[in-house]
Amino acid sequence: TGVSAHAGAAPEQGKNALLAAAQAAISLNTIPRHSKGSSRINVGVLNAGTGRNVVPDIAAIKLETRGATTEIDEYMVTEAKRILNACAAMYDVKVKITMAGAAPACFADKELGHEVAELIEEKCHYDEVVEYVDMGGSEDCGYFMERVQQHGGRALYMMYGTKIAAGHHNNHFDFNEDCLWKAAATVTEIAVHFSNK
Repeated sequence: TGVSAHAGAAPEQGKNALLAAAQAAISLNTIPRHSKGSSRINVGVLNAGTGRNVVPDIAAIKLETRGATTEIDEYMVTEAKRILNACAAMYDVKVKITMAGAAPACFADKELGHEVAELIEEKCHYDEVVEYVDMGGSEDCGYFMERVQQHGGRALYMMYGTKIAAGHHNNHFDFNEDCLWKAAATVTEIAVHFSNK
């Protein structure tokens, strides 16, 4: 949050929140990556300004961080906050940081993954079953998996691969509905297998 002013008549009276936000959007991408695993940051939204001749007093940024582990993600969050505060100080504006969501990193049980892979290869006849893929960050499922694992259980996260029209978060994204019946049958086989143990 800055101070609006007429950009031509009294620019020195303004405090430009748009420039602070733009500086932050670029500077956030200078955070060094972590040596213990993958990390990511993305500024997905930057909104600011009301008119071409007005020093913008309000700017909003929406961003996300990710880390291969919860520790790495916490590092990214700490560094992002440091940069946001520094950019606000540089332009003499105020900054309010609101955490909108987070999730712990997912750590799948590789032994359980192997067991499920063998089961569905035998029962469901897939062309290819991949036992482990690095997700490259966190997902909401991490909360459930962590809770199960903290209580002595095993957990995994399955992704169902099929041809898609375009990648995730692309406006041409669409999934292949022809594979839904086989995905449902797969989940049923897994449920029956583990309910009999």
